[in-house]
Amino acid sequence: MRATGMGICTAWAPGRVNLIGEHTDYSGGLVLPIAIQSGISLEVTGVADEVSLASDRLGAAAPFAADGGGGVAGGWGRYAHAVAAELAVLGRAPVRLTGTVSSDPPRPMPACRRRRRSRSL
Repeated sequence: MRATGMGICTAWAPGRVNLIGEHTDYSGGLVLPIAIQSGISLEVTGVADEVSLASDRLGAAAPFAADGGGGVAGGWGRYAHAVAAELAVLGRAPVRLTGTVSSDPPRPMPACRRRRRSRSL
């Protein structure tokens, strides 16, 4: 996390891929996750009574209670709402903020196309 000139602070986390073990970690299997250069950042721009987030790719999410209470948020904001609710279960103080979420996911690889070669006999 670092202070920025535009907002209060910015936090960044790398994305990850699993080389082996997709969906096996929660059933006792082995995984091999690695960090990638793409990631996600949150620029905190202010303090508010409820959490209010906007995404540079998906637009604004519906505001939700900082303690994760109230109705379940919809759309992409549902993930942030669930994090707030889990932090409350752990006894953490609510984080009241407004901010912008930015990400740079890698582009999907085009499907590989096999070229048919004519066979001459």
